[in-house]
Amino acid sequence: MPATAQPDPDHAPSPAALDEWVAAAQTGSGTPWLPRAHAVIFAAHALKRGFGISLMEAASPLFTEPPRDSDWEILGADTPGDNWVDHHDPHQAFALFERKIRKATRDKAQLRYKFWLAQAGRPGSAS
Repeated sequence: MPATAQPDPDHAPSPAALDEWVAAAQTGSGTPWLPRAHAVIFAAHALKRGFGISLMEAASPLFTEPPRDSDWEILGADTPGDNWVDHHDPHQAFALFERKIRKATRDKAQLRYKFWLAQAGRPGSAS
């Protein structure tokens, strides 16, 4: 497989880059670290193709920003009913992702996001 397209924060990702990220998100490596705008576009793109976010990590590229609240940080290790293992439903995973993005935005967290995907009805992330 060719090297995964790296995000260019100044431009929207191309359909080819989005498809590369979907493929990468089904491996143990996951997607490249994506800026918020690309993460939103990627998650919607994956959902349209029947994939749910089975795991998401968020990290600050700035070491000067101490986390105030990490509820926006990881998707996949959430409370019962709010994670992929409980529902295997891409629409529920996408709704949880959107809640986390809104919370990070409210918290003014400067984050990059990394994803792993699984198809509807399949538990866990692909490795």
